[in-house]
Amino acid sequence: LITAVYMAYDGYGAWALIGQQIAIFATKVSLVCLLSPFRPLMKLNWPEVREHMQFGRNVLGNSLVTYFTRSGDNWIVGKMLGATLVGFYSMAFMFARLPMQIVAGPLQFVMYAQLAKMKDNPAVIARIFLLMTRILAILIFPAMGLIAAAHVAVFTLLLSEKWLPAGTIYLLLAPACAAQAVIALRETIMFAMNRTDIQLRTSSEYAVIWIVSLLIFSTQGIEAAAITFSVVTLLYQWRYLSIMLPLIGVARRDYFSTYLIPLVATGLGIVAYIAISTFMPMAHWAASILAAVIAITAILGSALVQK
Repeated sequence: LITAVYMAYDGYGAWALIGQQIAIFATKVSLVCLLSPFRPLMKLNWPEVREHMQFGRNVLGNSLVTYFTRSGDNWIVGKMLGATLVGFYSMAFMFARLPMQIVAGPLQFVMYAQLAKMKDNPAVIARIFLLMTRILAILIFPAMGLIAAAHVAVFTLLLSEKWLPAGTIYLLLAPACAAQAVIALRETIMFAMNRTDIQLRTSSEYAVIWIVSLLIFSTQGIEAAAITFSVVTLLYQWRYLSIMLPLIGVARRDYFSTYLIPLVATGLGIVAYIAISTFMPMAHWAASILAAVIAITAILGSALVQK
């Protein structure tokens, strides 16, 4: 953060973002080397190397597919709709993917270290998976739902009125990105069970479907591109879960029951926000605070009901 702010303030422009990435990973490498007891030795064990190479091949392939999927859509939107609209599109995605980066991402690292030890015990993995899914749904659905409901106030307050089109795009992306952030735990489960082949295959399928759909429907405008993302993402999650859930012995009904209370709380929160903001017009800062209070109330209420 210090590196990015300093470079931006000192006039480096977009290079501040590159400096930030270098600082992030330099710090990570330094801390890992300092804190980890592992040290490489001049010793080669081919059976273990082969196992790691097979695992790593699929993980690397999945990472490359994911990277090009998330970068390719910006290129397509920019080419077909212009630089201004791709700016709004990218900003909307940055907001929509925050729960994945802030909540689901770090949780995946922690879960993998624990679940890898239990890969031969799918019943325990299933129990942890359902619990973590429920917790993520409680945290993410109300927060993203209320930001979507209050997108005009939030985007105007945090950015400016010129970024309002990004708020509209966020509104269209929010359902799929919220589901993605919660379902992201599937990747951790597959890695822990050494089924990286499934993760690579499904990521590749999704990438092809998404990019082809975007090429077809983005000609109808930026809103059509955002709607296409949400539809393709939500529909494909159903296929992914139909592959993954049987591996850990979880029924679809049990899985989707973890969504029920958070979705109801989110819906009630959105209705409450719309009703209050309609009958009591308020400044953008007040509307943003109202949305935050309702979101927190929905999160706490959903948690208490399921305690």
